[in-house]
Amino acid sequence: MDTKYFKRSQYYYQKYRDVPPENIAYESALDDIFEIQSVVESFDKDNNSVVFLWKSEDGWPVEYVSNNIEKFGYSPDEFITGKLKYEDIIHPDDLKDIKNKLDYTFNNNNTFSKEYRIITKLSEVKWVNETSYFHSDENHNITFYKGVITDITGQKNKEVALNNSLELRNILQKVIDNSPFIVFLWKFDRNWPAVYVSNNVSQLGYAPQDFTSGHVKHDSIIHTDDLERVRFEFSKLCRVGFTDFTQEYRILTKQGKIRWVNEEVIVQYNDKSSPVSYQSIMFDITDRKNKEVALQHSLKEKKNFENIINQSPVVVFQWKASDNLDELWPVEYVSDNVSQFGYSPNEFVKGEIQYGDIIYSEDLDQVQLNLHEQRKKGYSEFSQEYRIITRKGYIRWVDERTIIHRNDDGEPESYQGIILDNSKHRYAEKIINVQHKIGSLLNSDYDTDEAIDKVLDHILEINTIDCVCIHFVDESGGLDLINHKGLSLSLVHDISHINSNSFITKILMTGNPIYKDYSEIFFNSKSISNSKQGERALAIIPVKFKGEIIAALSVSSHTHDNLPQEVRIAIENIADLLGGFIGRITIEIELGELPLD
Repeated sequence: MDTKYFKRSQYYYQKYRDVPPENIAYESALDDIFEIQSVVESFDKDNNSVVFLWKSEDGWPVEYVSNNIEKFGYSPDEFITGKLKYEDIIHPDDLKDIKNKLDYTFNNNNTFSKEYRIITKLSEVKWVNETSYFHSDENHNITFYKGVITDITGQKNKEVALNNSLELRNILQKVIDNSPFIVFLWKFDRNWPAVYVSNNVSQLGYAPQDFTSGHVKHDSIIHTDDLERVRFEFSKLCRVGFTDFTQEYRILTKQGKIRWVNEEVIVQYNDKSSPVSYQSIMFDITDRKNKEVALQHSLKEKKNFENIINQSPVVVFQWKASDNLDELWPVEYVSDNVSQFGYSPNEFVKGEIQYGDIIYSEDLDQVQLNLHEQRKKGYSEFSQEYRIITRKGYIRWVDERTIIHRNDDGEPESYQGIILDNSKHRYAEKIINVQHKIGSLLNSDYDTDEAIDKVLDHILEINTIDCVCIHFVDESGGLDLINHKGLSLSLVHDISHINSNSFITKILMTGNPIYKDYSEIFFNSKSISNSKQGERALAIIPVKFKGEIIAALSVSSHTHDNLPQEVRIAIENIADLLGGFIGRITIEIELGELPLD
């Protein structure tokens, strides 16, 4: 009796005249499959598309599969013999969705098309795109599926990478927009037209498009009394090639209110060393500035403390959330400028360092407790101040503003933070505090020797300075050592009296502050016999009363080659205070109001 049979292991069939009715479906399906395979092979040069014929039974047994199934690690025999069903290689997380889509497609008489994941024999995950067609019997029951799956893993990975990149960009944008720091990108032009402005410029009453449309130029919001100074400083710093610098000035909000801002500017140069664009981070320091002004008035100081400022680079973090009290915050993202602390982003993202590892040990418990309490109370953002340790072991004070992101159940999923190095602000506050204490001291009832002794003690509270002394000008124009702190015995012996014709006295009498390396003074001064004192940075400040030099205040450092600008300003202010104090005491003695001893 003539029959038609299909030998599964070798993927071919033979036709005979008399075909039983139940096998006609196989014949038709196989005809279609070989036709599909022929078309696929003619177009799919990389042989990425695998042709299948599946039965409509549980697990989708395979009636036919093309040889290139081997690209996924399987052999055709594993499927044809029934050892594997097609369902066995589908990723379990995608299976339910595939079945739902299959039912929907059949009910609507559509072609089945879907992207999903399969598992290779080596347990690798691959993305495929399936296009299939149904074969139904006369009762509209599905008997076979015939179709093609195509490996789209490379394309899918690119899509995932792009989505991750866009998500990270959105996260960073949200962090910036929810921070007090306004970000600008300007073109190189006298009026500083803006290319980009962060959304949180709204805190000044403006919208980003006010600037990017050209309707508002950056120079138009700068206070007229500050504009020329800002232009001059900006031009000067760019001319000498500065790549970043900080400025403080006043701006006008859209409502006409005056606000003080601190602006960190980064300059981009072309290959001809000409500036082409500027990036800046601006934040409102009005409250701090008002406090400085109030303090200046209370101390009646002549100097302007605008130069005692702190560069404020901002580091952006995203941390994984945990409900453990002793969590150390694994890092999911950190901006590149974490390098200012000596670390690289990869060290954090790869888990080599957790954020808690760089928090100063004495502050860690309190930082953990603060975060735990904010979580428990349901807060979405908060700020705290603490210390961190740089790669080189230096301690830095930082101000952290943290945003807690929660899921629909209110549980924290991640933390986003802005870390601002405010070590210089802390240092500036300390210097201001020292001047305040000295000002109060010199207006007290202490006698001259005791007051001067305490003034020198307070000067040593400025970390950069570790040696200080004061000389009075005698009748011959020489200098007599009155008091000192931190000097070696040999140096005290050498400088106990300095003649009026010495190098030191001559440069002092020019009336200008002297900032030099200690070795320069030693080299030119015959009065100092020992060169191995160890001092590096040296300042000699003339102390004046009514324009006349009456004393010299000297400070030096064993650790710094130069005294920072804020320290120089502070020492000159202290010298002014000492001049008034010493001059007043001298007049009182001359008038007989104070005893000579």
